[in-house]
Amino acid sequence: MSTVVERLVESWLDNQTERRYQAAFVQMLISLGWSVLHSTRHSALEFGKDVVARNPEGTLYAFQLKGNPGSRLTKTEAQGLVPQIEELNKVPLPSNIRGGRERHHAVLVTNGEIDEEAQSLFALMAADVGETTAAISFKWWGRGELLALFLSTARQVWPTSPKGTRTLLNLMATDGRDLPDLAAFTEVLVETAPVETGKASASLLNSRVSSTLLISEIAKAKWYEEDNHYALYQLTIIATIYASRFVRGNKRRKAIVRGYVRLVESHAQDLMQEAQDAFFEPTTTWTGGDPLSEVDIMWHRRNLVAECAAFLLLSKPDEDSGYDRAYAREMVSASLAEPNLWGEGAIPSLIMRYWSVYKWGGISAELGLADILRQLMSVSRGRVQNTIPLASPYYDFSSCWARSQGAFWLADPRILEDSFDERMWMARTLLLMLAKRNMKVTCKQLWQDFSHILHESMSIAPSHFRDCLLSGEGELISRTYYALNWQDLLQEVRGLEAECDHLSDFEDAPWIVAAYVSIVPYRAWEPVMMWLDRQLCSTWH
Repeated sequence: MSTVVERLVESWLDNQTERRYQAAFVQMLISLGWSVLHSTRHSALEFGKDVVARNPEGTLYAFQLKGNPGSRLTKTEAQGLVPQIEELNKVPLPSNIRGGRERHHAVLVTNGEIDEEAQSLFALMAADVGETTAAISFKWWGRGELLALFLSTARQVWPTSPKGTRTLLNLMATDGRDLPDLAAFTEVLVETAPVETGKASASLLNSRVSSTLLISEIAKAKWYEEDNHYALYQLTIIATIYASRFVRGNKRRKAIVRGYVRLVESHAQDLMQEAQDAFFEPTTTWTGGDPLSEVDIMWHRRNLVAECAAFLLLSKPDEDSGYDRAYAREMVSASLAEPNLWGEGAIPSLIMRYWSVYKWGGISAELGLADILRQLMSVSRGRVQNTIPLASPYYDFSSCWARSQGAFWLADPRILEDSFDERMWMARTLLLMLAKRNMKVTCKQLWQDFSHILHESMSIAPSHFRDCLLSGEGELISRTYYALNWQDLLQEVRGLEAECDHLSDFEDAPWIVAAYVSIVPYRAWEPVMMWLDRQLCSTWH
């Protein structure tokens, strides 16, 4: 097994640019007991140090990462790096990172072999480091040193069971152009960092956090290779939520997980930038072939970009936020104007986009939510011609699209056996959101349809929330409404909000949970949605 791990880690490292392996490098340092103080997003704003960290003894290090995947760092390339290395050696770290006049050890890191001529040049630059420079020393780590470090940690975090290893191998062999199997990815996390049923030591919980985040970076390799930004966004959210179960109130572990959230933002920004570079116009439905066969897929693609835009608007609402806010708003607005609800699994993402509208003070979202609920209930009751009731959130876009197009051989067989007539999962959430906004008349107008629908939800232990694996526990709850006074409806809202103590560690960053339920819509439990509604926008009740 160790030979397999070594070969896979070696193959992975030899195919990474510096940007692709930076997040894994950070998690590797953490797993070795380092405290990471800074990890930059590659841009014009970086100050010559990609990663700043303290080793277990407290010594300050600054790393500059370079990518030479499967190649060598030559003397010519080394000469081109001289200005950056001089900056690494001579420019002090920001005062908020170092203590007083503290100096740092500078390290150039590459995943390629370093030629002897290049090492000779680095040795001359190391000799220039002295009392007048910000760095105490200058060193360089080539492929050998870096691989040894990764292997020392990979052996600790690699899934030990045959099932976990097989699942990870399948993920690393998948086509990075496809959307990932989130359940398979979660299985790898579970096998790597299982949840302890009893009391766990601090060192074990620390290990669980770093193991989760490091193995997730290795598992994301194929999607990195294809620059599949939305897939990377999904996987990073899944890993963030899973790792958060080991935080348990510890500030250091919480800081590590929150630091990983910056990678979510990075993937979302990359997707936005890719859309802009491709001149993807939010108000236009683009097709590359037959419009009749591609229009739904392109609408769905726009919704996915808008989902990332909404995440950025919620998490980084400031002017100097690193992305085009006007474009993000345009993307969200266009997606709400033509929501293309392929199934109830699309509704949590839709609601997240409405929350982002509240954040920037845009259009009146209440009326839009009411219109959506009205249309959904009309479809569910069979009152709209040439439409079929929306499938439950347990079915993904591919199966729902195949069902609507009559391409039954492409759908999950279960969706063909299931019935969705006058049954809904998300209608109750939408109505309660309207009630919270004091839309009493609107709720009364919607009540007739609402009372004729069977409202379904799952009652599952909160411990299952942070993974997207289907559980054999819990029970299906079906509700019918005939009459309910206004105050009782509001009391339902307050009762649901009180059920989310397990989300208290996300009160400072609720958009992470909003993104998670958009990706895993069958975790958009009614208490979770009410809690998010309270956190992400103000209402009258």
